[in-house]
Amino acid sequence: MLGFYIVDSLFSNFSFMNLYISNLSAETTEQDLEQSFSVFGAIKSLKIIMDKETGLSKGYGFVEMEDKYAAFDAIDNIDMTFLKGNIVNVREAKNNKEVKSPSSKPYKQGGYKKPFQDKTSYPSNDRMNYNNNDSSVSNFDSDKDYNNDLSYNA
Repeated sequence: MLGFYIVDSLFSNFSFMNLYISNLSAETTEQDLEQSFSVFGAIKSLKIIMDKETGLSKGYGFVEMEDKYAAFDAIDNIDMTFLKGNIVNVREAKNNKEVKSPSSKPYKQGGYKKPFQDKTSYPSNDRMNYNNNDSSVSNFDSDKDYNNDLSYNA
């Protein structure tokens, strides 16, 4: 049992959790987020992402809580609730630094063909011509009213 406390105290510095809050209204301020989330535990940092050109909120932000269990409690209690007129979504934030790797985008946007964009696999234009003499299309009599003609046998 003593080993648990030693290990827990060693990793207590790593128990913080970063939360992603989306669908924030333009009127929501960092003070509003602090007031909402501080009820569940100590907040390490928080930030609402702003548009550089307009200076208005982009509608999402981040709250980093010092205790991950308090963060889970905040997710359970604040997610899908009203905050300044909008229903907000609260999720655990993904760490983009770990996700990015050189192999995550193997192809550039343009520049060279991707293997799945080989033009030879598409049908040629002469096969896509619908004005040919296809018997299934040419046998259709558009002057006849098939819905009201009781003598028609399919």
